[in-house]
Amino acid sequence: MQVEGTQSQESQIGVAVEESQAEEANAERPAGGGMRDSAPTWSQIVTLRMSARNAEVTPTQVRSASSRMPSINHWAHQPCYVQDLVWTNNVLIHTMLVAWTESTLPLPSPPVNELSNLVALQTIQENSHLFKTVTPIDVDHLEHLLIPHPNRPLVLWMCHGFQEGFWPWTITEGVVCPLVVDNSFHLLSEESHINFTHEQHDVEVALECFSPAFGPELLPGMTSIPIGVVPKPHSDKLCLVVDQSSGDYSPNSLIPCELVAVPLDSLHDLGVSLINAHLIHGRDIALVVFKSDMSQAY
Repeated sequence: MQVEGTQSQESQIGVAVEESQAEEANAERPAGGGMRDSAPTWSQIVTLRMSARNAEVTPTQVRSASSRMPSINHWAHQPCYVQDLVWTNNVLIHTMLVAWTESTLPLPSPPVNELSNLVALQTIQENSHLFKTVTPIDVDHLEHLLIPHPNRPLVLWMCHGFQEGFWPWTITEGVVCPLVVDNSFHLLSEESHINFTHEQHDVEVALECFSPAFGPELLPGMTSIPIGVVPKPHSDKLCLVVDQSSGDYSPNSLIPCELVAVPLDSLHDLGVSLINAHLIHGRDIALVVFKSDMSQAY
């Protein structure tokens, strides 16, 4: 709003002077007859003559509606699963798994005390058909393909693990573990889950991921892992869960969480990679995205 002033002028300004000494307006005070009532507060209008300076001409600042509106996070009230699937061109990039493999040291091998566990070694020796190392990965061919990889110690550790087994960061030294650990306590109540478990059991045995039956009792040095059934998201299909973390002396409970440091890639990382590829090569280049079938790799 513009205000223009021309000549100095005197203004008549009314000032209200409170003559009451009460601490609060309309406060209760004793009335004449001893009764408590509200005593009136008297005011007097005093007219003073004061000089007011001319107001300077101030141009009105014009602001657009967008500049007056606060910034809005359009994703603030969306479901939580959306938060990690929103990308911008200035998103921070962390170390991707493929880059991490170029510099990281080989991960720890299984504990030495486990490799010399006489009870477990005897059970394995007497029942070697129950302890096959089965993987769809051609280890020799994989090692050949990784010859150009700059981190040779990590490649050798990984190929050795595919043949001998993995159990990095595990600490069992000083852990007093029973001779047999039976964690098969997860009962299945729904008939559909029971039928699915029997069907999936046959599939896993055929793939040699599960061992064949060997009797009603666990052998010395064995630990049973509880299994469960959960529905697949957005589907009527079921999924078999092998829970390595439930129960006493479970395999995962012997691994301190603070020691595990493998940067697994996510869908957010995929989006960052696609954005960076467009920034480097332009949007006219064709990008091909493929997914490997790893359903039988575990």
